[in-house]
Amino acid sequence: MRACINNQQIRHHNKCVILELLYRQKRANKSTLARLAQISIPAVSNILQELESEKRVVNIDDESQTRGHSSGTWLIAPEGDWTLCLNVTPPVLSVRLLMLV
Repeated sequence: MRACINNQQIRHHNKCVILELLYRQKRANKSTLARLAQISIPAVSNILQELESEKRVVNIDDESQTRGHSSGTWLIAPEGDWTLCLNVTPPVLSVRLLMLV
């Protein structure tokens, strides 16, 4: 039997993936997030827009950009309600950043 997931569950999963990538990378642009998450740049744009409206991430203008059009660098908002979850199972330590809604 295969488990079925709907679009809302996929979107929630992708939001968590983007947040985890931002936590690990500290700063990233849309194309980097799309490549690492293996989802499209428009999907990343929509997720970042949603996270920004929830005040979970912030966009910083990238002034060092020398060519092309940059939409800036994204990072996790320094203020907010966050929970850091650790799962310690020898020999693995996994970390997940959760947003409280």
